[in-house]
Amino acid sequence: MRPTLERVAEVVVAMSEVIPFFPKSHLAQRVIAAEVHKFVGSTEQLNWFAMSAMSKLAKYESIPQLRAFYATRYDPADGQAPTVDLPGFSAADLESRYAQRELEEQTRRFEEFRRLAIAGPVENRSLVPLPQVRRMS
Repeated sequence: MRPTLERVAEVVVAMSEVIPFFPKSHLAQRVIAAEVHKFVGSTEQLNWFAMSAMSKLAKYESIPQLRAFYATRYDPADGQAPTVDLPGFSAADLESRYAQRELEEQTRRFEEFRRLAIAGPVENRSLVPLPQVRRMS
């Protein structure tokens, strides 16, 4: 369920209390809340975004920074891609982590296949499902 603008505004106020250099003026917070409301798709995503931003962002820089941070985990609801890179969250960093997760999953599946292959005769083995191909967007 998509959060209300009022709920997003509450979260923005909380973020302003924790994140260094976050705007304190009511007008700036209203603008930020309106922009965050555009790209957050659900209440669960908003909660993740707020808690993660408060614990990981060293300082507030801009609305595009918030969008880029959100996009490290979720696709923006409005479909607009982020315009800045965050240290540790650049396209190369994200691609590297994605490739690492894929390698770990393939290794796990291969080990499971080897375990089943060693376990007994072919007649007693069930087929091991092939992994689904996931594409990065």
